[in-house]
Amino acid sequence: MDAIWYSALTSINLISLTAQTVGHAYFASVVDRELRPYFNEHNMLSDAAHAHLAFGYLVTAAVLVGLSVLGSIYSVICGRRRNDDSSHLLKSFIVVAGAVTLMVLACLTIAYSWGWWHYFAAEGLDHLAAVCRGLAIMLIVFLVMSSLVAAAACIIAIASLLRPINLGREDGDVEGRL
Repeated sequence: MDAIWYSALTSINLISLTAQTVGHAYFASVVDRELRPYFNEHNMLSDAAHAHLAFGYLVTAAVLVGLSVLGSIYSVICGRRRNDDSSHLLKSFIVVAGAVTLMVLACLTIAYSWGWWHYFAAEGLDHLAAVCRGLAIMLIVFLVMSSLVAAAACIIAIASLLRPINLGREDGDVEGRL
């Protein structure tokens, strides 16, 4: 039964991460090809700087999420390994710090694209308004999905800590809890 759950969750994770990689890469190219030139041509320097920040975030997120896809595929092919070494805590801290940084930048990008969406809609530039609306909605959906995955990971980690463990007796009569 555990293998079925692991396979299902891994498949969902791979699909989600792949969609996030493609979405981030697509919108990074749109921001770079359409939004930044528009803001520069219309001397909207603050928005041009925000578009540059959004572009940097989208490229960084696409690369990091793409590496997560490759890591997930590698773990499926090579099998799961348990990290029992002392560097596991440092690795976990780096992953969490990176995820929090990406979430903060995603929130900033949502705020910028939300404002751009309303600006372009008021100016009658429907294509750019649709792009900005799509970017904001995509990031909101990915933040919600990421939050759900993080919550599920915490629940699974806590549940694994609360499982009974065998204290070394072969007959299995003695169990303890962590």
